[in-house]
Amino acid sequence: MISKFRFFAFSVLTALSLSLCTAMWAQGFSAIEGPVSVLPLDPVTVTLGHEAPIAITVRIQNGYHINSNKPLSTALKPTQLHVSLPETLILLGTQYPTGKMTDSPFEPPGEKLSLYSGDVTIKTMVRARSKSMLGGYTVHAELQYQACDNRACYPPKTVPFEFMVNVARPPREKK
Repeated sequence: MISKFRFFAFSVLTALSLSLCTAMWAQGFSAIEGPVSVLPLDPVTVTLGHEAPIAITVRIQNGYHINSNKPLSTALKPTQLHVSLPETLILLGTQYPTGKMTDSPFEPPGEKLSLYSGDVTIKTMVRARSKSMLGGYTVHAELQYQACDNRACYPPKTVPFEFMVNVARPPREKK
């Protein structure tokens, strides 16, 4: 009798634990999986004392949009790229695409919003200091945005990502 009770109690506890873990996993999975992602970047090579372009592609799922980096209202969260570089590299500015002017589903008729949707590319330029150490450097970055659909806007989020920058010696000139 005792062993049947222990087996029953063990089965119930196991089922409850699995249910709880599944629910926690589902919440965590949906929190990680947002409507905006940054596509992986190929390694960038920059030669000493020179610069190299970097193109960061942001993918916004169908049915969603995010504010451009210059929203038309100060109440709206702009899309922003933040890059943390090692001392050997310098960031030479960031170029955001122009937002698409769209009628707002929330504002009075005729009010426009400056939005991104689909795939958008943010461009920047990196320069290697002339006395940099040669080799590969991991660059940490994050994209901050606020996503909306036609029913609601959601709390601002941050997508962290990283990419490699290889610092190389310039090619030798032929004589």
